[in-house]
Amino acid sequence: MLVGIAVLTVVALGGVMRLRFSSGESYPEYSTNRVDPQGTRALYEALGRLKGVTVERHFQSLDKLQGAPGSTLILSGLDTRQFNSYLAYDAEAVGRFAADGGRVVIALNPAVSMDMVDRAYRDAEEEKAKEFNGDDEKAPKPTPQEEPKKAEPKPKKDAKSKAKPKDEDEDEFRKTRELSFAEVLKISAKAKEFFYSGEGSALTLKSELPLKSEQVPLWMSNVYLDDDQAQLWRAGWKLLSGISNAEPDTKTTEAKVELPPTPWKVLATKGDRIMIAERKLGMGTVVVCTDRYFLSNEALWKHPTPRFLTWLVGDAKRVIFEETHLGSFIGDTDGIMTLARRYRMHGLFLGCILLFALFIWRNAISLVPSNPNEDLGLWRAQAVAGQSSASGFEGLLRRGIPTKGLLKRCFDTWLSTRASSGAVPADRRAKAQALVAEPVAAKQAASTYQAIRDALHPRR
Repeated sequence: MLVGIAVLTVVALGGVMRLRFSSGESYPEYSTNRVDPQGTRALYEALGRLKGVTVERHFQSLDKLQGAPGSTLILSGLDTRQFNSYLAYDAEAVGRFAADGGRVVIALNPAVSMDMVDRAYRDAEEEKAKEFNGDDEKAPKPTPQEEPKKAEPKPKKDAKSKAKPKDEDEDEFRKTRELSFAEVLKISAKAKEFFYSGEGSALTLKSELPLKSEQVPLWMSNVYLDDDQAQLWRAGWKLLSGISNAEPDTKTTEAKVELPPTPWKVLATKGDRIMIAERKLGMGTVVVCTDRYFLSNEALWKHPTPRFLTWLVGDAKRVIFEETHLGSFIGDTDGIMTLARRYRMHGLFLGCILLFALFIWRNAISLVPSNPNEDLGLWRAQAVAGQSSASGFEGLLRRGIPTKGLLKRCFDTWLSTRASSGAVPADRRAKAQALVAEPVAAKQAASTYQAIRDALHPRR
């Protein structure tokens, strides 16, 4: 009965694990491993059925990405915090993928309050600036009663010495960190709350987008893009829209600064706000969408837009779904459980659990019925159930004495008894002691034991 219950328990646990992993609920939203409405498994399998198109998932480091003409990289559900900051993602590797001829499709996750994000980044920037430039607020300030000290004359600067540029600290700080998507692509996601009305809203298409209105999905996002070149892409976490914290330059205040034209091509808007934009980057292209719903399994079931998805992927022979941006627990730095799911090591884990259970069972209850003759006269009530005195002593020896030192420990214990001094002559004890001291004694314990026995009792 116990064996039957154990087998049924293992089968039930295996079935539960198989159902959970097959549904993909253990993976984050918009992962290609999820088959529920919040996954992108349908798009992954649909692209894989096209002739001449290979589809793959990317779980490794972004430095291993290699772009080429005819390849498309899809980042579905990229967090807007990751897009505007450099804290959690390597945007330069994605930029190199596009520059080498690939096509990058970024579908942002708008379900984040960007106002809260901006406040958090602003506070973090102030703390980082204090650590980098030194916190001068801790310097003692003179009290009102104290007389101010006379300012000492500043030494005159040498004509050959050069003044340190004001932005040198910012440039040095910028070299110590990775760039964000906003800095690499020269576009940012602006703060608007996410909303879902159940049906979405239609977009206003531009002539650059070769599609009709009914071929473009309804938009579920209110986050929009800003390609204004007046944004200052400075070292730090905050994106400044036309406002500079640097001191004004008297030479350029009166003159109008001419900014380079935006490299972005607006494809679709909602009112005057950009929702879909595309730009060339090196030999490839980058498309940024402020919504991700149209990639989900639910959207392909209820509101499919195959023409829009075909245009989005482009003429690709190789489509890569990037998965590491969905969470830190996915990638080549994963833990044991993530790797086990990926390489289907469930059977190995179940076997290890079963082996561990048998080990506990063997130490608690003997698999072989106990022999009363091995109890050495002890009362059975005082013995451990399923273990004899001899087996218990053997277990203590195994845990307390290493295998290499067992023979020497036994011989030293025998020397301390009366039998060694009274019944065995000294010359035989010396010969046995020499056998124990040989280097091969520990490796050949059985043969050495027989040699010691013959030396101590030659007649036997």
